[in-house]
Amino acid sequence: MKLKTKFIVVAFAAVLFLVLNTERISSKIAQPPAGNNGNPTSTPAGQTCAQCHSGSALLNAETKAEIKIGETATDSALDNFNYELNKTYQISFKANTLGKRFGFQLSALSSTNQNAGTFVLTNTTNTSKLSIPITYVGHKNASATNTWLFNWQSPITDIGDITFYYTFVAADSNDDSTNDTVYLGTATARPLITGIKDAAAISNLAIYPNPVKGDMNVSFTATSNQAVELNLYSIDGKLIKQLSAEKIATNFNSTFNLADFTCGIYLLQIKSGNKLSHRKIVVE
Repeated sequence: MKLKTKFIVVAFAAVLFLVLNTERISSKIAQPPAGNNGNPTSTPAGQTCAQCHSGSALLNAETKAEIKIGETATDSALDNFNYELNKTYQISFKANTLGKRFGFQLSALSSTNQNAGTFVLTNTTNTSKLSIPITYVGHKNASATNTWLFNWQSPITDIGDITFYYTFVAADSNDDSTNDTVYLGTATARPLITGIKDAAAISNLAIYPNPVKGDMNVSFTATSNQAVELNLYSIDGKLIKQLSAEKIATNFNSTFNLADFTCGIYLLQIKSGNKLSHRKIVVE
């Protein structure tokens, strides 16, 4: 009698484990749990989907995730994108690798690890959103679909660089968490300021000649002992070229040749520490 009772208890425990495990797996297929995309606010910091999914080492998503952003069409890469304040953009997230079932999660944080901008779902059939209070966009009802579309409204005020933390899983669709591959990455978007507001910690800025046909000289004084970068952007916010990167520069004076650039209007971004300034450059 005791043996029969013991058998019933063991069998019940096994069935309960199976049911709970199935529910746990199904819940993640339906919607990813918050805080698993590698951002520093999760507990523990940097936690990813690999806490449950196994099958390979954590891989670099930046070579496999195709993340595009745009106003009406997602035609620019999210990384190094320059956003305008208080504007709605469409984001396309594509898991560009092999798999039978896909899931993803993404969040956008400021340098102080606060929500940066607002996410708006445009397809509630395959995309979900959680706020705890960090907002996460992720898959819904994971399937063979490996592309998701959603909107992001940029911040109303300039909060500086924004880091998008993201992860995606390429699974084998066997309804457990083994033999899966987890990818992790980040992308950085920067505010586009056209020179009306000058936020950089610099003075005595001189750019000449402007318009320019060949050599252009840039000089300024940095008011603090910070790293300095000079980047050239197209007028629609696409990074064209990094012109210079200095670890420490107090008195900056350099000449750049723009003879090979297509004629048009560009934005010269001067970054001193975490401060930005932009100036319009005309190439003839």
